[in-house]
Amino acid sequence: RMTSPSGQPSQGEARRTFFRQSGWVVFATLLNGVLMAAIHKAAIAMGQDHYGGFVYLLSVLGQLTIPTLGLQMTFAQDAAVAATGGHRDELRGALRVIFVSSVLLFLAIVGAGVVFQQELVAAAKLPSLSAGLLTLATALVSVWQPMFMGVLQGRQNFLWFGFAALANGLFRLGSILVLVTLLGGSVTAAMTGVLIGMLASTGVAAWQARDIFSGPPARFDWRPWLRRVSGGALLNSLSLGAITYLLTQDMITVQGTFSKTDASFYAAAGLIGRTLYYLITPMTYVLFSKVLHSSLRAEKTPVLMQALLAAGGVGLAAAFACYLLPELPLRILYDSSYLKVAPLLPLYALAMVPLTLSSVLVNSLLARRRYPVVGWLVAVAVGYGVALRYRHGSFEEVIQTLGLANALLLAGCFSFAWRARNEIGKPAAS
Repeated sequence: RMTSPSGQPSQGEARRTFFRQSGWVVFATLLNGVLMAAIHKAAIAMGQDHYGGFVYLLSVLGQLTIPTLGLQMTFAQDAAVAATGGHRDELRGALRVIFVSSVLLFLAIVGAGVVFQQELVAAAKLPSLSAGLLTLATALVSVWQPMFMGVLQGRQNFLWFGFAALANGLFRLGSILVLVTLLGGSVTAAMTGVLIGMLASTGVAAWQARDIFSGPPARFDWRPWLRRVSGGALLNSLSLGAITYLLTQDMITVQGTFSKTDASFYAAAGLIGRTLYYLITPMTYVLFSKVLHSSLRAEKTPVLMQALLAAGGVGLAAAFACYLLPELPLRILYDSSYLKVAPLLPLYALAMVPLTLSSVLVNSLLARRRYPVVGWLVAVAVGYGVALRYRHGSFEEVIQTLGLANALLLAGCFSFAWRARNEIGKPAAS
């Protein structure tokens, strides 16, 4: 391969490597997205009232996992360092400690849920306690998945990273087809399928990271490790949590404001609109890893601009497609009664474009541990939550509020990235 005079890959080779690896992850995640869309096609068999509750629980699950979102980035950073020969024992010990601690915390939460089940079901608008417990169980697995996925990401093992993503959609779809479509189950059965898919994905990633997880015992002094990573993990979680909040809170607000049938219609529009974000997410995984390794070696890398151009192109193309053919995805996934929300799709897709670009910028900044952007992300998320509380009189108001918040988010992220542009090629902040 071509290299620069310093012995490092040339910019042309780095560009080809980035697009080859991100291309596979995008393809795998795109195929996984098709499987996930087919899940909603199968889940609609439970009826409109139950379908809205299913999408609501998926949004709740997304927010339950916010505290653990920083784990994948943290373990990716540790795995990248371990690949150079350092901190391998710490990485192994951290995996074990967090695994056991998460199980104990889950058991405590489940115990509290059983004791206060009536209050919990009423307050959270759960379809049933069993559906709520399955959501909690899936949240537990969502603690494990980013640890192992982070190891693969830090090692740049994108082949199995993509297969792990595919396993989620494949097993989730198969389970829901059997439990809901064939056996006539409802929300609880659908959430069982979600749990099975997460277990399959986590299993694939854990198998590929088994050399770290199952290596010889090593003494793990968790206090210095916790001091070293807790700040970074917390800031990573706050950053990604703010984005997740912007991505999910509209559905939770609609579920609590409108009827079950109306919430089901909005869920359909939101699912199609958020597909744009999920198309770009896999590229950010590759971007984060590439920027991380470049920062460890104090090298310059062109991947941020490449990712921004790709994300912007895909986003605008998707929004234009929703404007030209808004009914097409609804006809594919749902019955004709859902065509009434077709006018919402162009608006929702446009609202997602700035959030998608913000995600690219945030991943680049976090890979270099440039954390000043975190305050802006949290401030926008809080402001969005307050605004949404007062602006939710119609579906259009909800989406307009989301779009304005996402635009503000992008403006701030671009400002922080622009100020950090001269730091490219310097070591990441400690």
